[in-house]
This record gives sequence, structure tokens and C-alpha cells, in this order.
Amino acid sequence: MGEATYRLRRPEVDDALHTVVEHPELIKELESVARSSDKDDKIRAVRALQYAKQRLEGLVHWKIDISSVARKDLIERARSEVSKFFSRV
Repeated sequence: MGEATYRLRRPEVDDALHTVVEHPELIKELESVARSSDKDDKIRAVRALQYAKQRLEGLVHWKIDISSVARKDLIERARSEVSKFFSRV
């Protein structure tokens, strides 16, 4: 496990109604996909599983309304929406 540069501000994420997938739940789901999916999904799940076990990280399901954002502006909008939930360590 390496050092973290940023840390998720969990209370703010919860208040904004985004969903956090905790590390144990993520590992369990990736193991399930690695056992029972088609070849391509299985390969991706095994790679993700290796990374997830090394980093001890989870995932966040972001709920961001992008319906009014031009396609060319999506990355910048996502960056600005997501970055406000992290602080530098």
C-alpha cells in the first residue's frame, strides 16, 4: 500500500447522496465477476482485483447531472464536481 495524496471527505460525500462502495464489498463483487463472467469481464475483474487488494481502496458512485453539459465540457465538469470532495493529505 502506497501513500495517499488525497483523502475522501466521506461525510460530505454522504450528505451529497453519492454512494460509497467500501473495500470489502468491492473485493467481494470483483471476485464474483472474476468467477462467473465472460472472458473480457473476467480479465478486467482480475486486474481490478489485484489493484484493489494492493491499494485498499473503495469506489464512489457519483450522482452528477450532466444532462445540460456539452460533451466537450464533460471532463472539466466531472473534475470540478468530484474534486470538491477530496482534501490533500
